[in-house]
Amino acid sequence: MPNGLVFVDTNFWVAKIVKDHVFHERAEAKLNDLVAQEELLCISAQIIRELISVCTLGRNLSRALTRDELQQQTEALIAQTVFLGESEASTRKLIELGSRYQVIGKQIHDANIVATMLTHGVTHLVSFNPDDFKRFTEIEVIVP
Repeated sequence: MPNGLVFVDTNFWVAKIVKDHVFHERAEAKLNDLVAQEELLCISAQIIRELISVCTLGRNLSRALTRDELQQQTEALIAQTVFLGESEASTRKLIELGSRYQVIGKQIHDANIVATMLTHGVTHLVSFNPDDFKRFTEIEVIVP
């Protein structure tokens, strides 16, 4: 990564946290690789919100996580990452991206990740869902 910063998508963290997730081993290996390369892993409040939503609902998971498990996991996640805040600037960037790429409906959540990244100078995203971000030419998606 050019500036040592890489934003990490929710689906990566779900795979990392849920031991029997189909992508768990790939997430573990990529995380070890990023740490070995001394990359700074970035998240935002949106990632925590999405992680809580996915893991407490338990859809497409073997089971939902308990509140205690989730609190422990989210606290560990926050401790090991750089937390990027949303701001007026990121909101303006979101509006700009939404207009430029004709973002509609639930796609706004992915656009918000990109807007937050770009506002903080982050251009690399680790995600198991590259198709969600392929329209955004400003970033590079890394698939573990």
